[in-house]
Amino acid sequence: MREFNYMKQNKTTFLIIFLSVIVTAVLAAVHLISRPDVPENSLLVLWQGKEHIVDFDSLGRQKVQGILVNGKGQEKEINTEAAALADVLKAAGIDVRSISAAVITASDEYSAEYSASEVNAVFLMQDEENKITAFIFGDQNAKRRVHDVTRIEAE
Repeated sequence: MREFNYMKQNKTTFLIIFLSVIVTAVLAAVHLISRPDVPENSLLVLWQGKEHIVDFDSLGRQKVQGILVNGKGQEKEINTEAAALADVLKAAGIDVRSISAAVITASDEYSAEYSASEVNAVFLMQDEENKITAFIFGDQNAKRRVHDVTRIEAE
């Protein structure tokens, strides 16, 4: 009798796991299909329900230098060219003074929110693989640094 219950319990567990995997696969497929197609080296900027594509290569860059702090508190000096988040928003036709925050999202859906007062301090730089990273110099919270940025939502 115990063996029968054990086998029945295993079948039930297997069925639950199998159905969970199927549901996860379906949800992942729906998510991937529903994501907007953004050209390489471009950013999707969302504002008031409208989508704007900004060509990152067409943005002006400025020389920036400062200190980035990683999750362990270690500092790294950066001396590079980057585009200001404010310039990205302006390129999308957004008046930076009219937003309350900006949410920057990576290709894996990781995101960080920056307040309106921080927008002018956020920079976006490209690495050697042409992936865009958003950061604020001196920000002690390394989790707000977003790698492989694909979307910016102005609120």
